[in-house]
Amino acid sequence: MYPQPHIQVFVRLLFPTALFLLAGGCHEPEGQSLSSTAVRFKAEPDDFLRPDAKSPWTIEGDIGITMLDPANTDIVLDYVNTGYRFQPSTQEFLPIGESIYYPINGNNVRFTAYFPWDTPAGSTLDVDISTQPEPENQEHAQLLWSPPTEPCNKDSQGPVVLAFQRQYAKIDIRLSQGEGISHDDLTNTVVSITQMPLHADFDILEGILETKGEAGTITFRPFQTDSTRMSALAIPTGTHAGRCFRFQIGEAAFSYPIPEKQFEKGHSYAYNIRISRKDIGGLEASVEAWNDGSGSGDVQ
Repeated sequence: MYPQPHIQVFVRLLFPTALFLLAGGCHEPEGQSLSSTAVRFKAEPDDFLRPDAKSPWTIEGDIGITMLDPANTDIVLDYVNTGYRFQPSTQEFLPIGESIYYPINGNNVRFTAYFPWDTPAGSTLDVDISTQPEPENQEHAQLLWSPPTEPCNKDSQGPVVLAFQRQYAKIDIRLSQGEGISHDDLTNTVVSITQMPLHADFDILEGILETKGEAGTITFRPFQTDSTRMSALAIPTGTHAGRCFRFQIGEAAFSYPIPEKQFEKGHSYAYNIRISRKDIGGLEASVEAWNDGSGSGDVQ
């Protein structure tokens, strides 16, 4: 063994050296911070009246946010389908549970999100519109998706803006009285559209909505303030040879074919329909894009 004085000298020399090494290991590279930075989020949906503008987010409900690689849809830091809730006072979203943080190393990432927040199987969300919401509640029941944002990192300024797009189509109907039809008849009319998809799978990372199952019938819901106006949300679909409107007033039922009509996402289709006891008379319809207010045409 070394004599005691030599040991004391060795320890005194080693301790300052260890401090120097620890200090060097914690030194941050010049111009780079290794602190955690929480991501801030704002959102804006498509404006339905002006194609050159976005609307402030006012929809109640929660969104699911995922952090992506800047070049693909690989998930970064396990931030997938993380729930955030809108805070009206700040016009931003606050985490429901955990917060999303940028990578500490400063790497770029992107973000995608959807509404309303749910629990998908992996990245696949089950979509079911067989039960239609009341028209006044459509805003909270529709499916919205924000494509991946531009790459950003912890040194980016301001909140990340999520630009949501509508994934459904919307169909509006206004009924008017024809021969032999009273106002009470109109308010008691049941309107439906056949050969429409009712179920689909939605990929929350890719924004792809794929129909599944057999086509079915959508029954329109009337507005609470005006039962002669009706509306329904629809999964986007192509034409179908057997598609038609069906109208029923008591025991009387009749239909009107619309085989060449397709319904595209983000568009609203408005039909003005006059009903008579003999048939549907003077049927007129206009079609306007839901997201930009352009386009018109007649039912074929």
